[in-house]
Amino acid sequence: MTLKHIPDPTDTRSQRIVYALKQLLQFKPAQEREMAIHVLSGVVVTPLDDPQHQGHGLLNLAFPGGRNEAVMGDAYLKLQMIEHCRLERDGLEGEGPVAARVQDLAQKLAQIYELG
Repeated sequence: MTLKHIPDPTDTRSQRIVYALKQLLQFKPAQEREMAIHVLSGVVVTPLDDPQHQGHGLLNLAFPGGRNEAVMGDAYLKLQMIEHCRLERDGLEGEGPVAARVQDLAQKLAQIYELG
């Protein structure tokens, strides 16, 4: 895993959680340092302010269409790590029945639509 951001000692827990999310397959690191974009949903994840450095680890999820939700960053990160592992296991480089089906589908689509 190649780090896309090295945390600074002054970063809040919320900021560090966003940096961790950027390491996962389903997130696209945005140009902005403290933002990650979930590529499947378009949700933009940013840290909520923690001016007193209380370590609350809250994140803001901005959904397409404008709705925002505050979530517990630790729980959100755990769920996203599970999804990352599923993508690794079941993706083109994975093993098992789902990965085999993905590889077969990728090959068929590449042939049909000349994507090779």
